[in-house]
Parts: sequence; structure tokens; C-alpha cells
Amino acid sequence: MAANLFYIFCSNLLGFLQGKFSLQESLEIMISHEATGKKIKNFTSYILSELEKGSPFTTILIANPYILIKKQYQLLFYSEEKTGDYKKSLDYVCKSEKEKNETIEEVIKLSLYPLFIILLCIFGSIAFIFYSKDFPVYVQQASVFSGIAYANIFLVFFLLLFAFSFYMLHKKPIKNIFLICLDFFLAQSFDFTTALEYASYVFDDKKNIRQIVLDSLSGLSLGLELSTVFDKTGLFTKSEIKNLELYICKGNLRGGIDIVLKELERKAQKNKDIFISLVEPSLIICAGIYFLLIVIHSLLPYLTFYGGLL
Repeated sequence: MAANLFYIFCSNLLGFLQGKFSLQESLEIMISHEATGKKIKNFTSYILSELEKGSPFTTILIANPYILIKKQYQLLFYSEEKTGDYKKSLDYVCKSEKEKNETIEEVIKLSLYPLFIILLCIFGSIAFIFYSKDFPVYVQQASVFSGIAYANIFLVFFLLLFAFSFYMLHKKPIKNIFLICLDFFLAQSFDFTTALEYASYVFDDKKNIRQIVLDSLSGLSLGLELSTVFDKTGLFTKSEIKNLELYICKGNLRGGIDIVLKELERKAQKNKDIFISLVEPSLIICAGIYFLLIVIHSLLPYLTFYGGLL
């Protein structure tokens, strides 16, 4: 819910900024607009009031009591704050959240049938437990209810694994954020050394990588190749280093960054397509295993008791 609110906020703000309104003017329009939701209006009012007090935009976003902002988004806004232009960060947030929402809609659409089967199994399990008081004592002692426990443990494990896979699918690697921030600064005509120094702040949670970048800054003035800095971080593949090195030799690092980012996006889209294609069959298999566990450990002992039916 909070992510969707932030997506709406960023989408509206981006539209006004692209319309040549200033940041303060854009926020004032959003507050006065009747179509703006109450939560977004409160969030926007808070940002505007803090800006008028002289607080930095990124600091306000991080400290706001209304919406929890993802760490990667905080880093992007922090980087662009040094350039005074937030449009690229807002655009990135909008694209990322829109892609995530589209994936959620697709997953829900594909999950309806298998989840319906799983719900039927769950209701059947509840009914089985409800009428268990009518079973003979030695049938109850035969652990006929163990299948329900096994099935539900399996279901919880599967759903947690499914949720974790979805989370990882939309978690952008830190090198994506690093390259985007580096491109921000290069686009504003910062030199390589300054751009790298500012972009290294994205590694706030990875102090060792940030230190590697900072230690390499002095080496750049002594002839250290820029591609070596990327290589030392340990984040980039040999193919990505080669692409960056090729464009660095041509004096066009931004071109290399663009190529690497597009390749990363292509891989992310491929992983998304694979995930989407596996949603329905994996849930159907889950429903089958859930039902099978109940049959083997709960229904078979019960049916066997009544005349050895199976």
C-alpha cells in the first residue's frame, strides 16, 4: 500500500516537474488539487513544510512519518540532490513500481485457479478436523490427522518461498543503482573522480566496496584505468567490464553505462518472464502435493479402517 502511495506521489510530481513547475510549485498544486488522496496530501504537505524550513529533500523523504521509502530510492534521490534535478529518480521510481504492479496483476490472474483448488483442500481439512470427534478412538490414535499438519507446513513453506522469489525478482542489484547514480553526475558534467566519489555513497551498507572505490580515486590521477575500479568492486561480470572498458577507450563512459544497464534490464525481464511462466504450474503442483499429503496420511488410514476399502 505504501509503495503504491509513493508511486502515485512520484508520478504526479514528475508530471508537474516535466511541465516546468518548480519543486515547491508542484507540491503546492498537488496539495490544492481535489483529486489528491488524503494520505498523499498529508505526505505532500509534510514535505512542503519541511522544505520551507530549509531541510534537504532526501532527508525529508527518509524521515517522513507517512510512507516508508525503499533504501534504493533514497540513494537515488540523495545522488540527484547534488545536481538539483529529481526527474530521473522520479522516472526510475515510476517505472520500477509500475513494472512491479503489472507483475502482481499477472501473478494474481494466473494464480486464481490453483489457489481455488488449494482453498478447497484447506476447507476440506477444516471439515475433516471438525467431524473428527465422531471417529472411533483408535482411528484418532492412528495419527490420521498428521497429513493435515504435514500439508499445511508444506503450504506455508511453499508460500514463503514464492514470496521470497517475488521479492528477489524486483530487488534491483546495487550495481544498477551505482551505475544510474554515476550516470547522473556524468550527465551534469562532473569529472570522473568527483562522479565516482559521489556515486560511491550508494554503498553505504557495503563499506568495504565503498572504500575500494574511494581508495582508487587517487590512483586515477596516477594512471589507474577506470575499468580497473569497476573490476575491483567485484560487482561486475567480465562481459560488463569489457563493455565499460570499450566505451571508456572511446571517451564515452556514459555510453558504456547505458549498454550495461540495458543488458541488466534485459536479464531482469527474462527472469520475470520465466517467473511468470512458472507461477501457474508451480501452484498447481503445490495444490497436488497438498492434497496428496492429506490423502496419504489422513484419508487412507480412515478408509482402511472402514472395511479395508483401499
